[in-house]
Amino acid sequence: MSQLSDVNYTILQLLAECGWVSQSTLKLTGYSYTYRIRNLKMLLDQQYIRKQGKGKEKSYALATKGRNHLAGFNARRFREEVMTQTKQLSRHPERAVLRGDAAAMLSVAGFSVHMDDKPALPANMPPLPERPALRDWKNLIQNVRLFSYPGEVDEQVYERRLSPFGCYYDATEIKELAGNSGWDTAGIGYSRACGILVTPSYLLRVYHSRDVAMKIQVTGERNFHNLLLSDLILSGYLPQENDAALVFGKDFTAAEHILGNHLERSNAQTPVYVKRGKKKGYHAIHGTKGEMLAPANLGNPTFYLPLYKESLGLLRLMHYPLWQNMLIREICREVFQLNNQERWCFETDGCTVYILVSLNLSQIALAMRNIRMSADKKIRIICLDWQEPFFSQMLEPFADHLDIRLTRLSAAYMESILKYFEQYWRE
Repeated sequence: MSQLSDVNYTILQLLAECGWVSQSTLKLTGYSYTYRIRNLKMLLDQQYIRKQGKGKEKSYALATKGRNHLAGFNARRFREEVMTQTKQLSRHPERAVLRGDAAAMLSVAGFSVHMDDKPALPANMPPLPERPALRDWKNLIQNVRLFSYPGEVDEQVYERRLSPFGCYYDATEIKELAGNSGWDTAGIGYSRACGILVTPSYLLRVYHSRDVAMKIQVTGERNFHNLLLSDLILSGYLPQENDAALVFGKDFTAAEHILGNHLERSNAQTPVYVKRGKKKGYHAIHGTKGEMLAPANLGNPTFYLPLYKESLGLLRLMHYPLWQNMLIREICREVFQLNNQERWCFETDGCTVYILVSLNLSQIALAMRNIRMSADKKIRIICLDWQEPFFSQMLEPFADHLDIRLTRLSAAYMESILKYFEQYWRE
């Protein structure tokens, strides 16, 4: 078997997990732009992968040669069952790129995406006491085992989660399971979820909003949510916050539209349209009403993350229990010398403070409404340095007549938070 470089295997394995992945999302792998593009071109020229789109809209999926090469590298990890799933994920390229980008982001952040690294659905969640102690939480997130594939060229040691916590499941897998079990799939077919992410504190439906405030069919999303709460998908303990959503976007443009529409109360309902074949165009679904995504009409809470490398630190915090409260408490201790403060909005020294680091859309919308009515108050917003352009844009209408201060926390600070979480929960 011919040898490929590390970046080649990283790309091929990511495509094997996720189906189609856009060129811009592949930058999350950490390799330099020049090195990554050169190797993508080599894989494409030698027909290991295939592409669609042009310019910034390019995306890639495995070709037959790439699937065969991975099977020669590790015949058990990249067996026919896995490759069949990859083909299914890449069956509808337009929609598949959104699902693939979401899965790739989560995979790079350390969540389990490959079927060998997580329990199959339906999955049983281990029980927790009504009031879990620290050791209960630690047992939950440390419930993993290391494994490898003896006799294969691939000598890597992998991590398998023994419970669904820390795992991502694609929506096609969930909908297929429901259909095979006799569940009424007519409603959930309209859901725009890419998949679900199971974490200790949140059961998150995952979406990709591109660079717009996507239109959703609320009934379809509710039906999909109800399916997740049934024993058909997950049984046993459920995270306390089980109506949550995680929305990805290409950048902050979608978030600006989502919040802008909400703050201006522009959310008119219109029919939902679906595509009826390549040449038939889009047609309205009779009797349906769609509405634009808002901070709380999809999930509560709804978190937003752009597909940036910088977002990975915040995404990795979601591995851990109570991450949002712990993050706020640490920021209050470091920045304000306040101990045991877990509120994201509070008053101190004659100033109203909003800690919006977690990019919780409901909290951001409430903060913006309050700021609009705070003509005589000092405002201080805490965010991460890479979030500053987004908040500056949102605050621009108030900048000239309000006393607003943005405090930016550095990338180094987020790294220290991640190390603290790692030591706290895994030791």
